[in-house]
Amino acid sequence: MLHDKIAKIGYCRCKLPMFKTRVGIRDKIRYIIIYHTYTSVSFNWIHKNWYINGIKEIPNNINDYITPMTVAIWIINNGTKVKDTIQWSTKNFNYKDNLLLSNVLFNKFGLHTSIQSTGVVDEYKIYIF
Repeated sequence: MLHDKIAKIGYCRCKLPMFKTRVGIRDKIRYIIIYHTYTSVSFNWIHKNWYINGIKEIPNNINDYITPMTVAIWIINNGTKVKDTIQWSTKNFNYKDNLLLSNVLFNKFGLHTSIQSTGVVDEYKIYIF
């Protein structure tokens, strides 16, 4: 479990996370795991790489950081099953950043993706087939 990994390296309490349920669209029950991580200056370099002049951007060296584990965590935290695909909301990133992510996912893992507009100007989602 992700919580165990984070707790073992000292970035959150070992106390078990809270498990909750919420009613979602069409009365579907959603299961949620809640825990809080510590703030640490050791993470400042990550913030510096992702926020340029206060704007969130995909770092050009994202290829160095995308691993099977990061993809799994990304799916768990931000993925949504849509029919036979997985959708990631990447609306905080412009089209160029979404294209970079899409290319990394294909080149590293052979994942076929599609970048789709959310219907709002310059907001996108990535679908994995």
